[in-house]
Amino acid sequence: MPVHFPTLLHTLLPHHERKPRRDSGSPLAPYADYLSQRWDQGCHKGLQLWRAVCEQGYRGPRSAIWPVLHLGVNESRALP
Repeated sequence: MPVHFPTLLHTLLPHHERKPRRDSGSPLAPYADYLSQRWDQGCHKGLQLWRAVCEQGYRGPRSAIWPVLHLGVNESRALP
């Protein structure tokens, strides 16, 4: 019976455990209070909110703002 060499190596060599990834949370978490405040003031446009947090130092993608808006910004206060 033929043996697949990579499988044999995988079976015989010691395995290196992978370190678990650290969950860095939402990149918008530092801006959650600000986003909630703006939302309460009536600003419900994602592009405006994204531009506002960019002025405060946010460097993430514009698309990250949409899940926050879909959750409702009040729930975003609990961002990880």
